[in-house]
Amino acid sequence: MRAWWLEGAVVVAAMVVAGPALGDQPPSSPVLRTELGIGSVSLGNCHFSDISTCDWSSFSGTGVGVVGATYDSPIGSTPNLSLGGRLLWWEAGGARYLEFEPSLGVTWKFPLASWLEARLHVGGGLYLGTDFGLALRVGAGLGVSLSQSVSLGVDGLLEAGVLAGNLNSISTVTLGPAFRL
Repeated sequence: MRAWWLEGAVVVAAMVVAGPALGDQPPSSPVLRTELGIGSVSLGNCHFSDISTCDWSSFSGTGVGVVGATYDSPIGSTPNLSLGGRLLWWEAGGARYLEFEPSLGVTWKFPLASWLEARLHVGGGLYLGTDFGLALRVGAGLGVSLSQSVSLGVDGLLEAGVLAGNLNSISTVTLGPAFRL
């Protein structure tokens, strides 16, 4: 079995260590990013308290809808504190899920050109709604500047966590405008 969580932890650790050196730039303005997107959710028939007995073939994937917003506030020369909220909905195994996911994380921004910016994000979220849960989040995105105060962004986010006591993963791709405040 592949240790995807270990690979993810190595990537996150590398980003935290290399972030200040890679993105050393003057502080940026706060940004409000909005998002609308789609994704996939995999829910396991497997309780997190005894992973050794999991039937990994029981994981099922289904489509998910996403709408949300994130506020990025500079906390130094490189990282931004990201506070967000997303609404996720999907149907699996005859049940409908509706989850509000407040999140907190750190986002590093790297200018690639005067009109293009890359983002790396690490954080966590809560699932509040049909069921309760927790998730670790890792993501990346690109923002294309349309004017001094508006850009258009595309972001990909991978989450791994526990929902209603069972392991889950959610991957999403979102598109939306961002407003420099």
